[in-house]
Amino acid sequence: MKTEIELTPTQWQQLSQLAQQQQKSVAELIAEAIERLLQTPSTDAWEERKQRALSVVGRFPAEPDLAQRHDVYFAEEP
Repeated sequence: MKTEIELTPTQWQQLSQLAQQQQKSVAELIAEAIERLLQTPSTDAWEERKQRALSVVGRFPAEPDLAQRHDVYFAEEP
């Protein structure tokens, strides 16, 4: 399927340069960008994931000062 889009001269120039750097056509870059956009979770999916994450808050034991010293804990060897 084909469609026509309008780009600003700056967009076209930057997209052309990127296509050349990646050794791809402008059409390929646009198709890849659209694919990434379509694979991005919707707001509803984001809200569901956020609620699932929040539902486990406080369910697992942690060091009492973890929020303040997380870098120290990550740097420790297991």
